[in-house]
Amino acid sequence: MKVLLDKLEVIQFKYQVLRDQNTFNIFEILRDKSDEVHLHSRFIVELLSPNGTHQFQDGFFQLFLPIIDVNDFAVEDYQVFKEYKNIDVLIKNRTQAIIIENKIWARDQPKQLERYYHTMKEEGFEDIRVVYLTLQGTEPSDSSRGRLAEDEVGLFSYAHHINVWIEKCIEAASRHAELRETLIQYQKLIKELSGNSMGVDQTQEIIQLLREDDNIVKAHLIASNWKHVQWHTENDFWIELKGVILERYQIIDDQSYDPDYLDKLIHQKRNRNAGYGWMFKIADFQGFDLCVFIERSFEDVYFGLTALKDGNRDASDDPKLNELADRIKRYCGWQRETSWLGGHYFEPRINFEMFSNEETLRLSNPDFRTQSIQKYWGQVDQFITNISPIISELK
Repeated sequence: MKVLLDKLEVIQFKYQVLRDQNTFNIFEILRDKSDEVHLHSRFIVELLSPNGTHQFQDGFFQLFLPIIDVNDFAVEDYQVFKEYKNIDVLIKNRTQAIIIENKIWARDQPKQLERYYHTMKEEGFEDIRVVYLTLQGTEPSDSSRGRLAEDEVGLFSYAHHINVWIEKCIEAASRHAELRETLIQYQKLIKELSGNSMGVDQTQEIIQLLREDDNIVKAHLIASNWKHVQWHTENDFWIELKGVILERYQIIDDQSYDPDYLDKLIHQKRNRNAGYGWMFKIADFQGFDLCVFIERSFEDVYFGLTALKDGNRDASDDPKLNELADRIKRYCGWQRETSWLGGHYFEPRINFEMFSNEETLRLSNPDFRTQSIQKYWGQVDQFITNISPIISELK
């Protein structure tokens, strides 16, 4: 087994060196690579638009429709909009509408998809498709879906669907060098974001290695235990983090981590709840309990300031908290939204849902996990230190 792993390490090192020599990507230079509004939605809209600067008219849109399982959309006089009444991407003709909710890292909002659906209903559209686009095809929360049935929301991913679409666009643009290279760079970006950056040559080398001797049997043994490794890695993280928090704070029993949640996340495809973590109170504030919540979610793990009143986090939207939310902006990586006054992602990012990036995988090692938790707790502690004087001043 060790010989197999050592050979895999050699292959990984070789191709990592090659990737490091070819890191130029215009998208990463101009924008945050996970900026779903200003980068991804904008680029998708540009490709889908019949008036796009690509000059392919509806060509890329025609390639897109079968990708999202739509085969009866009239392309005559269709239009594409970005941020239309808060809808990330809207495609419509005279009678049909396609709503695309683009989720790279943003959190779901209550009844978000239901609201968008009824927005188009109120405009007279009867044939409405809802596309929920995430890195891995994750389903929306029940809260976000609202009263929409599960089969009324199509689940699509950057990892597969957008990657396949961009590949088809690259083929179509084969004689247009600048456009082709732009599409290739975008494809590299989404592969990196979705944890699928391995190239064909590297894949073939690994396949060849697995064909040797009984390497495939050894690899199968590892693969068979992967979900167990994933479960224990995340469970150990939350348990150890809890111990660190309890040294200074009392944890509130609200959206707290429970191994049962983790079981469902790893072993089920539906009815999965990732809105858990550890929450603890840091201050009383004008009748509210101000708490820090470290949340798992379906994306990267993040933490932030939330307000409770009678145990309800919707209190974070109360106008009485407007000044506080405004004053702490400078200490936040992301700002106020439903149930939050502001907060940060852990850096380096960890993502238990994808369980593919190096920082997350290495948490399986006890020594690395302990060091990482101390580092992440330092980020939380610094956040509390920064905002506490503002809370005290405004009480």
